[in-house]
Amino acid sequence: MRREEVLSLVESGRSLAKLDLSGVDLSGAPLEEAIFEETRLRGARLAGAQLARAVFLRCDLTNADFTGARLERTLLDGAALAGASLRDAEMTGTRLVASDLTDADLSGARLSKLAFMVRCTLDGTRWARATLKKCLVSEAKVSAIDLSGALLEQTTIVKADLTRATLSGARFARAVLQECNLSRLDLRGLDLDETQLMECNLAGATLSGARLSRCNFKGADLSGASLDEARLDNVLFVQARLAKASLKRARMYQAILQEADLTGADLSQASMKQCVLTRARCPGAFFTGADLEYADFSHADVSKARFTGATLSRTRFHRTIAKDTVWGDRAGALGDDEELARAEDFAR
Repeated sequence: MRREEVLSLVESGRSLAKLDLSGVDLSGAPLEEAIFEETRLRGARLAGAQLARAVFLRCDLTNADFTGARLERTLLDGAALAGASLRDAEMTGTRLVASDLTDADLSGARLSKLAFMVRCTLDGTRWARATLKKCLVSEAKVSAIDLSGALLEQTTIVKADLTRATLSGARFARAVLQECNLSRLDLRGLDLDETQLMECNLAGATLSGARLSRCNFKGADLSGASLDEARLDNVLFVQARLAKASLKRARMYQAILQEADLTGADLSQASMKQCVLTRARCPGAFFTGADLEYADFSHADVSKARFTGATLSRTRFHRTIAKDTVWGDRAGALGDDEELARAEDFAR
């Protein structure tokens, strides 16, 4: 079918269902609100096309060219987009559900205003310099996804395995990564300030020198992770697993480590002023030379932990378990608070 025939059908409001439009040239075409259902558009040229509010239901768009196309509030449901080019596409409010974008190129694409990708296959997709603002990526397959230089601002990624992702130069601005797998990834120097990483798997990951201020690692697994010299001011590590993690010389002002597992963790020379470690598990942890001024270890287990050379000015050890603990100078530290103990006992 020729370009003129397609445009005539669209203009008349007729459906383009089950047509074979493979290779058709619709570059720059006005296709707003067009409906494509089970349409074959393999290798179609749609560069610069106007596709606002268009609908693609179970269409074959393999290797189609959407470079620079405008896809505002466009629906792609069950679409085959393997190898397609969406470079520099404008995708405001675009919705992709159960679509296959394997090896698609979204370099420079702009997704915003609640654009979402749900249950999509994004294996091998390229997002260099792309912008994802206020987007949702949920339950997607993302093996070998390349996010180099991409900006993810207030974007949520849920239940994604990012262990083969390329994240060099990626920027996360108040992004949310929930229940994602980032284990053993090299994230050195990455800017993740204010990123939510709840229940993520970061076991064995390298975050040395990363910017992580005001991040939320609630329930995350950071076992064996390297966070040496990381910026962790005001970070939430509530119920996080940090067993045998390395946080040497990390900056952790007012970090919250309540009920965290720090078994065997190395926090030597870390700056931990006003940190909250209530009910934390710290057996065998190293706090050697750490600045723990005004830190709170109430009800924590610091058995066999080492505090040699640590600054313990006004550090609270209320009802702390301290069997075989190696102490330094405890002259300025605070022990059990008898009045608080009576209140705790009364509340039981």
